[in-house]
Amino acid sequence: MAIKLRWVPIEYSDIKAYKLYRAIIGFNTPTEAPFGLIMDDDLIFKANNDTTQTIVFDQDYSVDDLITYINQRAVGATAYRDYYSNALYFRSDNRTESGYLDIIGGTSLAKFGQAPRLIQEKSEPLYVTTTLFGVEEHDDMNGLVDDYYGLTTLNSLDQESSRTALIKASAFGGELCVIEGVIYDLQGARIADVPVTARVVNPPDKVNVHGMITTKPIYTLSAENGRFSLPILQGTQVIFYIDETRVSDTVEIPYEPYVYWDNLPIYEQYRYTGTADVK
Repeated sequence: MAIKLRWVPIEYSDIKAYKLYRAIIGFNTPTEAPFGLIMDDDLIFKANNDTTQTIVFDQDYSVDDLITYINQRAVGATAYRDYYSNALYFRSDNRTESGYLDIIGGTSLAKFGQAPRLIQEKSEPLYVTTTLFGVEEHDDMNGLVDDYYGLTTLNSLDQESSRTALIKASAFGGELCVIEGVIYDLQGARIADVPVTARVVNPPDKVNVHGMITTKPIYTLSAENGRFSLPILQGTQVIFYIDETRVSDTVEIPYEPYVYWDNLPIYEQYRYTGTADVK
């Protein structure tokens, strides 16, 4: 999904441009796929708990195949395609303060442009983009609602200011669960630009004070690799519509930060809507 960012312009100052930073519990590979991985390269890490995980790469991969390979093996972390380049993100599935990604080692680290370290909330702001003075907005196609953002300024001598405090791009009424899935055609090829729509059936039991939940649908589109993600308030019952695949299911959004589409529980009471005369 994309996060649309806007900030208040600073007037009457020597500002040539703004630099935007994003903090995630994870890393972005700065190199081009397929990253130069060879047989038996590995990645050793922990995600949100004390369990050490090792992913061994058995061949050279394209970026999409590498993402699939990682996601079939990683527990508590997910790989995503970088929207802007032939690279990937590797994020903790727990994107709140208690989540972390501990990169321990492996021969793939240097090829991913990484080093062993512990990544926690707000611990590593990543550079996103530079906008010229007068352009006070940016669509971050790699952004999620859990991410934190901060700004610096560049003056006419290209001197960079201190960064602002890291804050979220938008407010919301409760904890979110990111629903993620992949859309394929009959030949197993991943399909891009498929609309995925969700509409509330029952709101969650608890939201923030004065919070109100809209009955209007929200939607996203599948990416180039067929993958879609849609953040929804935990504890909500919603109807998902994917017309291209004839999906119309009412599901319960779990009290978890992340769930894969196939693991969503169907809410049986609302499976069938409307009435019909039987003769």
